[in-house]
Amino acid sequence: SDVPFFLAGGPALVEGRGERCTPLAAIRGAPAGVLLVTPSVAVPTAAVFAAYDAGAHPRDPGATRLTSAHLATEIGAGLSSVRLVERAGVLAVANDLFAAAATVVPELIPFRRALARLLGRPVGQSGSGPTAWALYPSLAEAALAAEAVRAAIRDGTVGIPGVGQPSIIATTIASTKEVA
Repeated sequence: SDVPFFLAGGPALVEGRGERCTPLAAIRGAPAGVLLVTPSVAVPTAAVFAAYDAGAHPRDPGATRLTSAHLATEIGAGLSSVRLVERAGVLAVANDLFAAAATVVPELIPFRRALARLLGRPVGQSGSGPTAWALYPSLAEAALAAEAVRAAIRDGTVGIPGVGQPSIIATTIASTKEVA
């Protein structure tokens, strides 16, 4: 159901199962950096939603909706990438599916905690998992963090769920919509 978001392009408020997308203004300023770490572990979306339906959800499920609505309002008013990075702590805990994903793959909890300790910043989960993310003021800072994560995995400081090497990517969050 999240295909409409990817077809719309740019920031959007996504509601329902992902089928309702409201385009938002582009984030202002230099693009924020983002570190993405995806362990090689299966986290079936159907299993995550089944765990959620069985009660594995946040104590206050309405908090995510309020956080999303507030962020959408700020983006609509011209949020800068600097302010977005400042809000990483609020955004990192605003995923209703983390508890359910951790029920399916319990190793996601110590993985996320180890990343947060290593990076010294909030770490969130993308969607139903397992990808973890952290925001940075620039691509250069996200790239340095990626190298730190690779080193920590090599020396055993950060344990990764699953088998095989994780995908570790430093990229940016687009600050403007591209016109084709």
